[in-house]
Amino acid sequence: MVNFNIGEREVGENQPCFIVAEAGINHNGDFELAKKLVDVAADAKADAVKFQLIEAKGLYVKDAGKFLTDFGDEVDIYKIWEQTEMAPSWINKLADYCAEKNIIFLSSV
Repeated sequence: MVNFNIGEREVGENQPCFIVAEAGINHNGDFELAKKLVDVAADAKADAVKFQLIEAKGLYVKDAGKFLTDFGDEVDIYKIWEQTEMAPSWINKLADYCAEKNIIFLSSV
């Protein structure tokens, strides 16, 4: 196996496990909550925290319909996904915040 680096962290043979905390879309469109997810990941000593970049328009059409929640509420599918979007302006800010917290920022699409 060939070793490689993610940031300054070496990954591969004879290296400790590289732990990624999955923040995903759990910020619910709230930047302060995204920062709290970074805090929790850093406090847990994860090596990295990964967010997911999505756009509702890439997943569903606006009239995708509604679904019934376990609580009996009808929810618009498109709006739910729209609420989980990460604003592009967050990326550099979150990466900088991660650097302050000594944790690697990752993102997937």
